Amino acid sequence: MTTKPYNIAVIHGDLGKPYPSYPNQDWASNDYGIFEALNAALSELPEYSFTFFYNHDNLFGELRQVAHQFDLVLNLCDDGYLNNPDHAAHVCALLDMLGLPYTGSGVKAMFMTGDKQIQLDIARGNGVPVPESLLVQPWEPLPLHVKYPALVKPNATDGSLGITRKSVVHNQEELAEAVRIIREDFQLACPILIQNYLLGTDVFVSLLGNAPDTLQALAIIEEDYSALPADYPKFCSYESKWEQDSPYWQIKSQVTTLPQATQDFMVDCCKRIYTRLEMRDYGRFDWRLDEHHNPYFLEANPNCGWCFDAHLVKTAALNGLTYSALLRTILQSALRRYGKL
Repeated sequence: MTTKPYNIAVIHGDLGKPYPSYPNQDWASNDYGIFEALNAALSELPEYSFTFFYNHDNLFGELRQVAHQFDLVLNLCDDGYLNNPDHAAHVCALLDMLGLPYTGSGVKAMFMTGDKQIQLDIARGNGVPVPESLLVQPWEPLPLHVKYPALVKPNATDGSLGITRKSVVHNQEELAEAVRIIREDFQLACPILIQNYLLGTDVFVSLLGNAPDTLQALAIIEEDYSALPADYPKFCSYESKWEQDSPYWQIKSQVTTLPQATQDFMVDCCKRIYTRLEMRDYGRFDWRLDEHHNPYFLEANPNCGWCFDAHLVKTAALNGLTYSALLRTILQSALRRYGKL
């Protein structure tokens, strides 16, 4: 007996429109084959039939007309409606209004994680260690008393937008320049987060499934910065994700060698945050170590990057999960959550 495949609507960004987070706002010249890789991975899932929707001029009008035909929406529109990352939660809200079930986190998680300082406050309130930080509104003067070295970054962006080599600062002059780069070069008007710069490496924890019964952690990965020149700050900058000719592009990910007790602590913290934020199906958590290898939580990423070279996909590969297997796991998690599997 042949089982009828699940009908899945796939939504993602509109390649025909500008994309503010990309260099020159040009998505088409910077996608690095992500859609070709996605299509290839989905073609390896014969138990699903996929239909793509990506014309944002009439995205929800089209979906409204055919909503009854689909079992689930694979929501890959993490870049937001009209390619505006600030409108990622709006996509979830509109899917809810259409009564369409979809993969990944909903409105509440997307809005709360859109503010890095709110995340830190929530984490701290749940007993999770976080770095010291100051939040500066656009109209406020820069603080005179800052603990250096410090990391300066926008409080409300994705993809390391606004974070460059000059984001690690050691004095008031460098602080002012880092803020100028965010305000003028990247044209970002959101609050600025000035954070204690931790001297260890970046560590990523990825969770799949849903609380309380199916939530599982993949093997934790950390970044290998050995390819960077000695005078480059060791962190994941904007260049590491968008500039192929930058030394930051050479950063590699590897399974962490942290003690098991430290890993268990981080996973427990992530599960608490995942549950508190009402994240669903999958998510990535960014941590940073200090010079003594103590971990500090930085931010949670619901509906995190799905492209073939994203941290979640690289983590899955290091755990023995192919790209298509990861997508299958996410689809199954959502179908199970809606009682369809």
